Amino acid sequence: GIQPLQNLSVLRQVKTVEIVGTGATVDSKEYSMGNIAKGLAAIEALVATYAPKDSGLFAAGTVAPSLADICLVPQLYNAKRQGIDVSAYPNVCAVCEMCEALPAFQQAAPQNQPDAKN
Repeated sequence: GIQPLQNLSVLRQVKTVEIVGTGATVDSKEYSMGNIAKGLAAIEALVATYAPKDSGLFAAGTVAPSLADICLVPQLYNAKRQGIDVSAYPNVCAVCEMCEALPAFQQAAPQNQPDAKN
């Protein structure tokens, strides 16, 4: 999964990750970025099937946002925050752009929260 690997509180505490069965260790941010990219690639394949770029459909192939979109937008936000090149996920990016144009998503954006550090 993507979620626990992008939380800043986790990344601040865990500096290296041991790869089970190999004894090798990797930088936690590098490990996180690799797993986020892998997860986004899987999501990209699904979104490409149900909501191809320029179709005007949201992530689940719907004409209005669904829970899939509500979950997807923060995943892409965090991927960008970690420096992942999201251009490899054009369908995901297209859906997120549609969502981010909606007032509810704009109001929910991290930078628009009362405790945001701008």
